[in-house]
Amino acid sequence: MTATVLISPYIQDEGALWLRGNLHVHTTRSDGSHDPGEVAAKYASLGYDFLGFSDHNVFWKPDGVDGRGMILLPGVEVGSGKHVLNVGAKRNVEGSGGAQDVIRRIRASGGMPVLCHPSWQEHYNHYTFEEMRGLARYAGIEIFNGAVLRAPGNPLATDKWDRLLSMGRKVWGFAGDDAHGLTGAGRGWVVVRARGRGAKEILEALRRGSFYASTGVRIESIECSGARLRLASPDAEAMAVLADYGSLVYRTDGCTLDFDASSLSATYVRVECYGRGGAFAWTQPFFLRGGPLQAMRRRIKALEKGPRPVLRAPILPRSPKMTGAMDDPLWRKAPASSRFFGIGDGGVPPVRTEMRCMAAEGMLFLGFRCEEPEMDKLKLEVQTNGHPGTWTDDALEIFLDVEGAARGYFQVMVNAAGYINVGRYGTAKTGKIRAKASAGRYAKGWILEIALPLKDLGASAR
Repeated sequence: MTATVLISPYIQDEGALWLRGNLHVHTTRSDGSHDPGEVAAKYASLGYDFLGFSDHNVFWKPDGVDGRGMILLPGVEVGSGKHVLNVGAKRNVEGSGGAQDVIRRIRASGGMPVLCHPSWQEHYNHYTFEEMRGLARYAGIEIFNGAVLRAPGNPLATDKWDRLLSMGRKVWGFAGDDAHGLTGAGRGWVVVRARGRGAKEILEALRRGSFYASTGVRIESIECSGARLRLASPDAEAMAVLADYGSLVYRTDGCTLDFDASSLSATYVRVECYGRGGAFAWTQPFFLRGGPLQAMRRRIKALEKGPRPVLRAPILPRSPKMTGAMDDPLWRKAPASSRFFGIGDGGVPPVRTEMRCMAAEGMLFLGFRCEEPEMDKLKLEVQTNGHPGTWTDDALEIFLDVEGAARGYFQVMVNAAGYINVGRYGTAKTGKIRAKASAGRYAKGWILEIALPLKDLGASAR
């Protein structure tokens, strides 16, 4: 197994600068209440290093505006339906058509497309996740939008961000004020790690993800070496490392973090810093190369190159007696498989699991023999059928894609005491699933026999 390496987007050059800026603000050039000079003066008074104007569907160059020491960047909030921020705009682009058309035009014009306020509006879906998944070539999304603090919806969109990252999409997380008046200034911003103080260097940092987003927490340093990530944030009271689908993998109190990802089975990690009064800072994702997950993926690819593992269920004239011992002679007519691998590293599991299956009288029967060297330590807290937490016990989880189209599946969970729960996710079949299970033990482990009505699964024996 190759060693885990974290791929950092942050510029580490000696002499690189941390520069604070806002990329989403409106003036009287569209629907803002103050002219560009007043807006610039406000942000300069807050100590910003750069400011990006983004009036609705209006491109203008801020050459004549007094930046009061700030770098001023042109930008546009494009679109009348779905809004896309054109960061570093070089010319006006047409806002008609769908979001993908707008993204394409922004890219063609040399700008950087960012999806605005994904969770804005009463339905919390200015962009649904499905829409965002279907779009291509945008640089990032606003994971925080200050205007939505006082408007319907959720100012945060980290949930959608994590889902996109978990699909392998490299999209950066932005924070912005979306201010239409001076009272909206200073709610959310980005801080770039740039090679210089010019517009070119700032835009380069934004494009490569060398920045963090914040609502009030400052990150002082981000260091990444091999699988180790170190971070210092003088304003943070606690920090958390999150991985695929937003799962919490590490948390620490205080203003420093030292995290080793070498044993982590994930595709990325990112850090959230928590400050006083609900303030946040969010790093960009660090993608993992090598390590346990990559080893498992290589093993899966190797399996896919050979004959696909198939366990055929014979159709028998009668159902086996479910005793929890798999001692009915019919089980000997069912083919067996022990071809399992570890989800953590893709290797051979340290204990053996054997599976058999058959069909009879409209039922699918599954039998499992599970080795367990520490039978006295089995966790069996669930004592009822239909319990959603069955998976937290020592249990089996079986995922059945009956349609074979990767659109949905049935999740069958059975603990070592034989208590069963079946859920469905995205399947066309609805209604109750009348599943049952029997459990037993032997000298070196435990046994499960499971019966599932084929009709309830939307399947048939043939």
